[in-house]
Amino acid sequence: MAAYQWNSKGASPLSSRVLGRYALVYVLNGEGTYRDARRRSQRIGPGDLILVLPELAHWYGPSRGVVWDEFYVIFEGPIFDLWRKAGLFDESTPVHHIEPIGDWKLRLTSIFSGMPTDGTADQTGPVTRFLTFLADAFNHRPLLNRQVVITPAMNLAQQYLEGDLHLTIRPADVASKVGLPYSTFRRQFLQHFGLCPSQFRQLCRIRTSCTLLEHSDISQSEIADSLGFSDQFVYSKLFKRMIGVSPREYRKQRRIDTLA
Repeated sequence: MAAYQWNSKGASPLSSRVLGRYALVYVLNGEGTYRDARRRSQRIGPGDLILVLPELAHWYGPSRGVVWDEFYVIFEGPIFDLWRKAGLFDESTPVHHIEPIGDWKLRLTSIFSGMPTDGTADQTGPVTRFLTFLADAFNHRPLLNRQVVITPAMNLAQQYLEGDLHLTIRPADVASKVGLPYSTFRRQFLQHFGLCPSQFRQLCRIRTSCTLLEHSDISQSEIADSLGFSDQFVYSKLFKRMIGVSPREYRKQRRIDTLA
């Protein structure tokens, strides 16, 4: 289960709960507190990633009179139990801070976007990408600035995918330009950047559109056209799927934040 929760007031701070499953909560806006039965208590805010263990009584939520926005994932299964047994979940540190928020949010939400909720879909791909996300997040490796050696081929591929956002660029064509078979190129790109090439390009387009929405008065139709979308509807649909709100709502909220 994965979803946004906007303007959350949180649960009653007078009681703790045991979830019975793992949970991951990424705080997008607002501030509050996390505490648990191990007598840990700390302030949390935007960019904080909370890992909740199945059997641990805990509470987290915004401060009194404050609301916050979050994206949460509820998960369970033997693969996650094995990771925990191997010590890959740092139980001494339930809260991790990862930024930039926009990039990490897009990476996390893209794992689950479009997945059927009735259990009919093959879960292998999303689970693998989610495990990679957890490993990177807990090791504090910035999404597009990870501490790995960027090979010349991957550096060139990144330049191709970040440039000329109004053009349609096929990942297979990029693989050809950097001199790699497509399967090899895709695997290496995923290892370097944590996203497949098409997702990376989507991230670049949506991130650029966020900047235009925040700092210009260009219409949504013009933004969609400048970034190579077939029409405004396609752009708006992808934006809402990746960001959680429509471009219009995003622009309105950011303008309010700026005035505040």
